[in-house]
Amino acid sequence: MSDKTYTIKSISNLSGLSELVIRAWETRYHVVTPDRTKGNRRLYSEEDLEKLSLLKKITDNGHRIGSIATLDLEQLQRIRNKQEFNDLSEVKGRTLDLLPQSLIDCIEAIKEFDGKKLENILMDASLLLSQPKLIESFILPLMGKVGIFWREGILRVSHEHFASTIIRKFLLTLSDGYNINSNAPKLIVTTSQGQYHEVGALIGSAYAASDGWKVIYLGASLPAEEIAFVLNETEASAVLLNFIYPHDDPSIRSEMNKLRELVGAIPVIVTGSAVESYRKIFEENNMTVLNDSESFRQELLNLREVKAGEV
Repeated sequence: MSDKTYTIKSISNLSGLSELVIRAWETRYHVVTPDRTKGNRRLYSEEDLEKLSLLKKITDNGHRIGSIATLDLEQLQRIRNKQEFNDLSEVKGRTLDLLPQSLIDCIEAIKEFDGKKLENILMDASLLLSQPKLIESFILPLMGKVGIFWREGILRVSHEHFASTIIRKFLLTLSDGYNINSNAPKLIVTTSQGQYHEVGALIGSAYAASDGWKVIYLGASLPAEEIAFVLNETEASAVLLNFIYPHDDPSIRSEMNKLRELVGAIPVIVTGSAVESYRKIFEENNMTVLNDSESFRQELLNLREVKAGEV
């Protein structure tokens, strides 16, 4: 957690709570215990800010402060996630533009295990949006919500697997729909051994294919030796690895050390929500850590330009 501190005026502005309410909640419910300066001024931490902000959102949605004041951050976030999930259902009858309504319909299709309905919604969205916009404004928010609801127990693991299977099929269809030049550079896409969530890798595949790369998609959880073998067999120009879960796999260091040793100077790009947990390992192995789609696509463009200059 950051060492940054905030005055009560700052914490009020950032959390949306008045200074009066913050003081009252401190005194009556002990929701936070700020440090004090020598002059007895309150100093709040990043964690205090996060907790007060969550309490503001939750109480605004009907919870009484007395019933939630003693909960920790994880418990408060779980309540907030459930509120967001309920909000999706509550807006069902309102007038919304296509994308928000379609996302709501997707969640409902997943809850009902209605594969046909989910496929039709995805297909309708693909007809209205360019592929980058489809992924950034539709697929990524959808999978983000599914992941949150799964981790918080709002959706079951079977719902998450069901959604991933349908979306995996859809993304593979997107990637296969491009007429890639036979001389296009090749990109190996997979996840490291022990990383079983592959939707992020599939999204990377779709981006790469739309940018003219010939994608060699290998699925999830592949050992370093196998990645290196495919690289040597195909003479690919780069490797993309996606890391989503878990965030604390002790085998990642040895796998990445081994991969770098086996592939030599070949560029290795790493993406996904878990990359920050392993950043030091990646940097030690001269791997490119990317956190957003724009930087990923720019890196692919840079690699293509380097490859063209070698010809």
